[in-house]
Amino acid sequence: MKSKKNYKKVATIDLGSNGIRMLISNLYKIKLKEIADKFSIKFLDGSLAIDQDNLEDYAPKGSHLSKDGYKKFAIFLSKEIE
Repeated sequence: MKSKKNYKKVATIDLGSNGIRMLISNLYKIKLKEIADKFSIKFLDGSLAIDQDNLEDYAPKGSHLSKDGYKKFAIFLSKEIE
């Protein structure tokens, strides 16, 4: 008879390709913010202006923004730098 093992409870998530992209993006933003803070530069997270789940914010090909995405980004920037 097999003995019971005492496992700790574990929660997992499936990152998938989008999750990995978001993880790398977040790590990159954290590092940029650290560098900006080091040099007393205000860090603006432009991803706050864009809905990552709204494909209309992105160009049809590639990872660039669409015209609407760039408009949202410009409005975000103008509010932050006033």
